[in-house]
Amino acid sequence: MNILIVDDSVLCRQSAAEVLAPLAGMAPRQVDSVPAAWQALVGGYRVDLAVVDVRMPQAGGLEMLDRLRQD
Repeated sequence: MNILIVDDSVLCRQSAAEVLAPLAGMAPRQVDSVPAAWQALVGGYRVDLAVVDVRMPQAGGLEMLDRLRQD
């Protein structure tokens, strides 16, 4: 299972990755911003589960999820 964790907090990303790694069977991919998440997705990373912070400086997680639904 491919999991993408998007959060500007290193501690939150690492904590979520630690909890979700057994579910994924591998280390989840971690990025620190919505633009970095888009770069991963455009680069071919296929996501089964996205864990996204709602409030981030450049773009919010809800904006990202809305855009994902459109695609």
